[in-house]
Amino acid sequence: MNLHNKGVGTFVSSKNTREIKGSYGFSELLRLREMKVSIDIISFKIIKSDNKISKKLDIKLGSEVYKFVRIYKANEVPTIHTTS
Repeated sequence: MNLHNKGVGTFVSSKNTREIKGSYGFSELLRLREMKVSIDIISFKIIKSDNKISKKLDIKLGSEVYKFVRIYKANEVPTIHTTS
C-alpha cells in the first residue's frame, strides 16, 4: 500500500508489518516473516589464527580455528554471504 503525505513524499506500507522485540538472528527474523530459510556451506576449513582472530577470540596466535563461508537464502534467493 502506498501512502502519500503532503510535503514529505510517498512511503510504502505493508499490512503484514509487526513489531519484533528481542534479539534474533537472520534465520529467525526471516522465519518470523514466514519466509523459507536455507543455508549453503560454500567452504569449511581448519586454519591457524592470525593476530586479528586471536585478539577477537582471546586465543593464542596460531591456534587452530574453524572457518566457514556460507550463503543464506530467503525463499531460494541468495541474501547474505558470511565468513566466520
